[in-house]
Amino acid sequence: MSLPPGVTADRVEEVDVGLSGARVARLYVAGRPTAVFKSADPGRREQVAELVGTERRLRLLADTALPVPRLLDSGRWRGTYWLTMEHLPGRGAHEPGHDRTDLIALLARALRELHAVPVAGLPFPMGPDVLLEQARERVASGAVDRGWRAQGHTPELPGESAAVPPAGNGGGRWVEGAAPQVSVERTSGGTTRTPTGGDPGRQVEGAAPQASVERTSGGTTRTPTEGDPGRQVESAAPQTPAEKTGDGTTAVSAGNGAGRRAGEVLSGLAERLGRIPVSGPVLLHGDYCLPNVLLDGEGGWSLIDLGRVGVGDRHLDLADMTGSMLSDLNPSFGPRDAEAFLDAYGRDLVDPELLELYRALDDFFWPG
Repeated sequence: MSLPPGVTADRVEEVDVGLSGARVARLYVAGRPTAVFKSADPGRREQVAELVGTERRLRLLADTALPVPRLLDSGRWRGTYWLTMEHLPGRGAHEPGHDRTDLIALLARALRELHAVPVAGLPFPMGPDVLLEQARERVASGAVDRGWRAQGHTPELPGESAAVPPAGNGGGRWVEGAAPQVSVERTSGGTTRTPTGGDPGRQVEGAAPQASVERTSGGTTRTPTEGDPGRQVESAAPQTPAEKTGDGTTAVSAGNGAGRRAGEVLSGLAERLGRIPVSGPVLLHGDYCLPNVLLDGEGGWSLIDLGRVGVGDRHLDLADMTGSMLSDLNPSFGPRDAEAFLDAYGRDLVDPELLELYRALDDFFWPG
């Protein structure tokens, strides 16, 4: 890999993780990793947007006390956008060897500290109105349809038969408030649900060279990438949509009308989100999953993959972490861990319906 002028390294180790198409490399000096280099093809709009967004967020976060990578340099060379950022030590929370009780407590503490950062005047709104508008654009572009077809996903509005609470002080107004406890568990099909009527529900900005694949709320998979926001990743080669039948066999579906159904589900989500008082606003990670939290083994932690940092509802991050713990591809974690994480974070801040709606909204940002 060729590096721009001024970017030097004794050794360049390309990192082949994820599906974003962005080029990522670990840069070594004197035998140890010191930086991460990432570049985006100017012809790939989402790649460029994610790279520029990551740069802006790293500059913003440098003014906080949060343990995040430091932006080293950025620019455009031979038509390609690029940046370098500090390589952070530590092991991902998804990796084996961590004491589970200590890990859960640390993940909850880290998120509480992130959510406690003052947000007055901060850019990057990530409230439900912004996320819904982004989702509408993806539906209109066909990206959602492509992503769902590739994964064999049958979109459903979670809890469609459940009663919706009265409007109250809803309409997207930011309010705090207590909420009933939410219980999460994995169903036989690998997805998750909340027995109380809700459905709760990438590494590598300078992390160790592990690739992690996670199952999303719909049971499909996504591959975290260096600095990838987790929702602007190019999909793998299209697959024939497939669904599990009641007897466990696989049935192939033509996927006709998926785009229309996506619009219907999104309209339902928008209507329900508009009637529920949302929580916050807080500073969000935007993709708070196990691989995006690094631990140093001495009680310290750091955050990576910061391309979707913004200001919004805490349930976005809560949904991401519980979904990560319930993923079939993180088999050492499970429902007890998700429950313990919510307990440690603070049940009085968790609304089960908001948790399920944010998990469902995440489906609209799959690769496509």
